[in-house]
Amino acid sequence: MFSSNGEPAYLRLEGPPQPLFIKLVPGGELAKEKETFALALNLAGLGVPTPSPVWHKTTETGVTAFAYEWVDGHHPSGRDLDFHAMGLSIAKLHHALSKLPAKAEISERTVKRVDALNRAVETSKVFSAGSLSRWDVLASRCLSAFTSSTQAILSSGTPIHGDLNPGNMLVSNGDVVFLDLEDASHSALWPGLDLAKIAERLILPQIEAFGVDWAEESLHTLLAGYRNAGMQLPDGEGLTFSDALLWHTGLAVAILATQSFATGVVEAEMRKFSYLTGLIDRHRTMLDTAASP
Repeated sequence: MFSSNGEPAYLRLEGPPQPLFIKLVPGGELAKEKETFALALNLAGLGVPTPSPVWHKTTETGVTAFAYEWVDGHHPSGRDLDFHAMGLSIAKLHHALSKLPAKAEISERTVKRVDALNRAVETSKVFSAGSLSRWDVLASRCLSAFTSSTQAILSSGTPIHGDLNPGNMLVSNGDVVFLDLEDASHSALWPGLDLAKIAERLILPQIEAFGVDWAEESLHTLLAGYRNAGMQLPDGEGLTFSDALLWHTGLAVAILATQSFATGVVEAEMRKFSYLTGLIDRHRTMLDTAASP
């Protein structure tokens, strides 16, 4: 039971004693998923709201089922989000990640991954010809942001979630529950990136509906929650939220440019990146002052 490209499949297994979330993983993905499972187990033990790992079993066919406690909730959206609570939760996650025994390994994997992408994009020709050539200017801009900010992103790095978006969070009984910790196993990056991704996905797209004042207040409240938990953002050689977001977009473009994806997938992703970079450009001033003490 896998998607057509061999990606993991997901299902719900009813109790007793409780329902479980099951992720079915093919053999080629097993080592990576075991790292994620162990990471979730450590974080749950440190009190971070995340679906608690229960068990994993390998079948005779080589497929491994990973079971996690099912969490009822909804993905965050709308005007009435509690950004202060979200900031507190992210701070708690960052604090727990900084205490992991595997912190040094996460940093080493991060540097190797980013260095490999930086080397690979130097020879990539994906956006220079054919139907994708219309994305060449945007791709070049994003890749330039990726290469120019990498040193600052890494030098101020500490383990973070690495892919905070509404689909990777649940609001459950007032808590923010973190899902999909896969990127955390290779994301020792400037911690402001996680907060900036919240701004990118949950605040900036709502400005037209709710107004700039609401957006500025929401961003301020998010940062206040993070700092009220006793966490501070490292200077990061002067990094701003817009720098971090453009770097992260460049990382995604680098992956598109150096791995085998169908043209339709690349087109869809580049349209999304065009929209996101437009948001960043229009609201750069707000983003650039957000991380200031």
